[in-house]
Amino acid sequence: MLFGFLIAGIGCAAYEPIRMSMTPNPIAKNEATLVEGEKLYVNYCSACHGELGLGDGVVGRELSVKPANLTQIKWKSDGLLAMNIQNGRGLMPAWKGILSEEEIWILVEYIRHLPVKNAE
Repeated sequence: MLFGFLIAGIGCAAYEPIRMSMTPNPIAKNEATLVEGEKLYVNYCSACHGELGLGDGVVGRELSVKPANLTQIKWKSDGLLAMNIQNGRGLMPAWKGILSEEEIWILVEYIRHLPVKNAE
């Protein structure tokens, strides 16, 4: 019985990324959200991803792997973007515990607001 419970628990954990990737953004789209999102982005993201999200920030240019061009990931679901911010990805640190869940969702909304541009 315990063995089955452990296997079931492991199986459920495997579905967490799928569940989160399908979670819609609970944050309302409005001017205040974008203002707050810009502040968060400048403080936590722009050093690597750059002012316009092109992956060309001051720190990002020095990394061995170029940060994501955030204007080219519009196809990703809001939940997947939130999951990447929360848990990190590649060289990107996990922001869970540093940013609140609400701040992560606000960042997702702000990233959606970035203009779509081609990488240089």
